Amino acid sequence: MQISEQLYTEHRINVNGLNIHYTDWGNPDLPHMFLAHGSVANAFYWDLVAPDFRDKYHIVAVTARGRAKSDYATDGSYETEDYVQDFRELTLALGMDKLTYIGQSMGGKIGMTYAAVYPDQVERMVLVDIGGEGTGAPSGDPKEVSPRGLQ
Repeated sequence: MQISEQLYTEHRINVNGLNIHYTDWGNPDLPHMFLAHGSVANAFYWDLVAPDFRDKYHIVAVTARGRAKSDYATDGSYETEDYVQDFRELTLALGMDKLTYIGQSMGGKIGMTYAAVYPDQVERMVLVDIGGEGTGAPSGDPKEVSPRGLQ
């Protein structure tokens, strides 16, 4: 595959009063795959991954509110629940009644809530590098987290 080869189409759709950007890969009659990026990325984060799946899935990669080509929420609505509702409205508008959700970092954290709120829609989920809250080991000693520790 050549990097310059255009394999997707770009769109913007109004959900919850914001124009949300997404890229669309492949045939909408195939099973659906929804890709959600991390906090400092956008839909194009998935450009090197999506081509590997486009023959078996209809892929939608979203740019979350406040990022790149999506509108910013002027009222400061950037809570997980806001993203979940944006993603829900987008997927319903595109007819994605069942989907595989893949989320990286922030997109994965949003995905956990999404799957909890809409379990009938999410058939499979892949979470990539979602991290967690806090510093890891309660005492700050890495050996508490990993038996190998820092050697």
